[in-house]
Amino acid sequence: MSERSISSGIGTIIMEMDTIIKDKELVESKRKQIVRGAIELFLVKGYSETTVREIANNTNISMGTLYNYINKKEDIVYLGNKI
Repeated sequence: MSERSISSGIGTIIMEMDTIIKDKELVESKRKQIVRGAIELFLVKGYSETTVREIANNTNISMGTLYNYINKKEDIVYLGNKI
């Protein structure tokens, strides 16, 4: 995989994870939304006790759509370190 970055006023996310979504700004926006929603849950429940379904519900993103932006829960932690 090649490493690409997208910059915005809020931060930079390294776009190493492949996605079928071609709109890079949309990918960056959705990944930030997912990370923020996940962090809220991680702070309350802890990482291990938080499910991907709960993250999807907390971010108002369907499970199927969420998996267009991440491959697994561990990806969220990786992305969280890049924001």
